[in-house]
Amino acid sequence: VNVGDIKPDEIGMEFFLRMAWDITPWNENAQMTFLTQWAERDFGNEHATEIATIMDEFYRLNYGAKPEHLHLTAFSTNYHELEQRLQHFSDLVKRTDALFAKLPAEKKDAFYEMVVYPVRGAALANEKNLNPTPEKAQQAFDQLQAETKRFNEQIAAGKWRHVISANPRNRPALRKPDPEKRALATNAPPASASAADDTSIAIEAEKPARAIAGGGAAWKVIAGLGRTGDSIALLPTTASVTGDAALEFDFKSARTGAAKVLLYCIPTHPLNSDHKVRYSVSIDGDAPKEVNLATKEFSKEWSANVIRGAAIGTTEHTLAKSGKHTLTVRPLDPGLVFDKVVIDLGDLKPSQLGPPTK
Repeated sequence: VNVGDIKPDEIGMEFFLRMAWDITPWNENAQMTFLTQWAERDFGNEHATEIATIMDEFYRLNYGAKPEHLHLTAFSTNYHELEQRLQHFSDLVKRTDALFAKLPAEKKDAFYEMVVYPVRGAALANEKNLNPTPEKAQQAFDQLQAETKRFNEQIAAGKWRHVISANPRNRPALRKPDPEKRALATNAPPASASAADDTSIAIEAEKPARAIAGGGAAWKVIAGLGRTGDSIALLPTTASVTGDAALEFDFKSARTGAAKVLLYCIPTHPLNSDHKVRYSVSIDGDAPKEVNLATKEFSKEWSANVIRGAAIGTTEHTLAKSGKHTLTVRPLDPGLVFDKVVIDLGDLKPSQLGPPTK
């Protein structure tokens, strides 16, 4: 377990330690199960489901880009992802604040510490880094300082004074906005948000047309793990991976010719020295193209995967005909977790999360 700051991570630390003590009660849907149990125990049954849902969405949004990494991300107006991300956080804050107002006084301090401050803090960090308006960015920065002061000096009568920092480790993403740098970025030509000629195809990996098991393992959807949805993996990882196991995705294209397949995976390391992190891709039965996603810790590739929350493999193919096609993904090592499939037909736009599914 890697806990940088113990105080703000009571939820995750408890979840990890409970699994470490006894893994048997937990499965691929463990996150929502735990969050609901935790919320019911600490805040009562009435609001437990809503609290768990809020925290589940909080973790999902921050998995796609952590607050301290926002200055390194590639969010843009392409696919409307920048405005949608800010809207998602705004909606989450409204839901959180509505619950905060309903809780009895004796529960408010704990709820602020574990839910309100993390949700507001992440929303403000995104607003500070991604909102193109300098005034909005400055307002978000100022409010984050005020929320942090409230946590340290007012919550629990100042019990946690000096415990929380608005910018741990002095990350650039959490520093005061620089008006000059922001002006340069704001005056840059905006990226095109038009999707009129965008024929790239995106499919959530956990929604294949067919999932073929093999080697004593079965495909399992892992709820809540993914940048834009859930993910899917062949489990258990102790089972041998055979050539039978595959995910098949059906798609249509009016185009022929070159096509690139980008497979977004959850970053993982080889399970042991006997394995890598390999998979293969084929379209309409063409020769499978193999990819190995294994990286060395602290390498440039590893760092990029951590920042974007995805290891992305690319293979090149040729569509011999227009119309219906079948894309086949085969895991060649245990431990792969697939998040999203993107088929680039020549007009894929730069973005952080890739094109949305249609």
